[in-house]
Amino acid sequence: MDPIESRINELDFSGRFLEALIHQTQNETGMDFLDILTRTSKVLRQCLLEADMIKTVKVSSAEFWKGQRGKKLSFIDGGVSSVQLPVANLIGIRAGSYTVELGKSLEDKEREKFDIKGCIVDDLFNSELMEDDFDDTSTLTDAARMLVEILATESVVLNDPTINAVFVHGPLINPAAPYGRQGTSYTPGFPNFSKDGQDQFSDISIGFKNSDDSDKKHFISAYRAVLERLYQSKTLVAGVVERPAKRSVAVVNTLLDNLHKNGLLSKTARAEFKTRIDFLQQHKMGDALIFSVVLAPGEYIMPFRVERQGGRGKWPQKWAGNIERIPNPMVAFLRTSAESDVVRLECFESSTTEEQIYLCELTMKMSQLLPKYSFPVGLDIVDKEAKVPRWLTKGIESQYGIAMLREALKSKNPDDIHYAKRILLANGRDWLFRPKAGI
Repeated sequence: MDPIESRINELDFSGRFLEALIHQTQNETGMDFLDILTRTSKVLRQCLLEADMIKTVKVSSAEFWKGQRGKKLSFIDGGVSSVQLPVANLIGIRAGSYTVELGKSLEDKEREKFDIKGCIVDDLFNSELMEDDFDDTSTLTDAARMLVEILATESVVLNDPTINAVFVHGPLINPAAPYGRQGTSYTPGFPNFSKDGQDQFSDISIGFKNSDDSDKKHFISAYRAVLERLYQSKTLVAGVVERPAKRSVAVVNTLLDNLHKNGLLSKTARAEFKTRIDFLQQHKMGDALIFSVVLAPGEYIMPFRVERQGGRGKWPQKWAGNIERIPNPMVAFLRTSAESDVVRLECFESSTTEEQIYLCELTMKMSQLLPKYSFPVGLDIVDKEAKVPRWLTKGIESQYGIAMLREALKSKNPDDIHYAKRILLANGRDWLFRPKAGI
């Protein structure tokens, strides 16, 4: 059986094609779907081979790890806790780091180090983090999380220059335009960080500097500045995405555009590819599943540049200059095993070809340390450290409601008591809300 068809069968039986197959069956295009997927994957693989972009990790694990002795690796991940009540929107964000020196004995206390690099706590309904209120609290939370995680990464790089590589759980570079909303007479713009907020961020990394300049207090400016500093550092910094967006085909299209520009894909062939990729996207196929068919286990696509900030037409005019300066990532896809989808890797354009190859090989070998895990084991370790447990969030939520009920009972106001009971129980069908007798 052809290798491409074999990989499609493996994905089919493993259940990862289930959503796509159900979708195409409902539309009675099953044969077209599989035929287009097979032919598209074969041609794309051949184009990548001709461009010398598909590589194989050939080094044995024993030989590879022997050469890593004495190197230091660090892993970064963030955790978010959110308590949402009608009277408060509490968030807690922290970033943890796990650093390990390879080759040292397990009994050596200096072998590994855990640390919480940053912690932000705020009530977004009465924010001390921001200068003004903002209606979209989820966007505020995302912005704060992104800045905490990237500042934690910078802190690791600045505090220990002997670290050889830093891995961030998630994208290395995120789109910034959504956080540049301008205010109107009806809606507020995305607010600047307050002095207290800047103080909290500067506690995470000495690279973050407080400013009285209005523009420099904005998220986009601060985010751009820290990414530029990391871009210029000598440490290899990478983002690892475990579950790439299911239906996005932006990276596949960028790769095809690059092949066309380099003369490896004709204009006609590029147009035909676009039609096929659009068809696959309609059937729930994204970058990850397409590359999972193209790549065999142990193979990876050499990193290539991706415009992460999207088209200039979507940039807020005020922040266009800052967004233009944000570095773009080099993106690679790695197939660690036959049982897993591809992993997406991101690094800065300032990284050398040797560093990019090392990144892919190192990620492959780390992903093989746990059976059936297929993801760098260091990120699994730091994820358990940084994650905010659900029981803690629920406990805070309950205590907040109890305190509110206690104050309401002291007031003896029936309306306040009724409202506090609703907050505490959050269930209108509870026995406390049964109709009174005679109603």
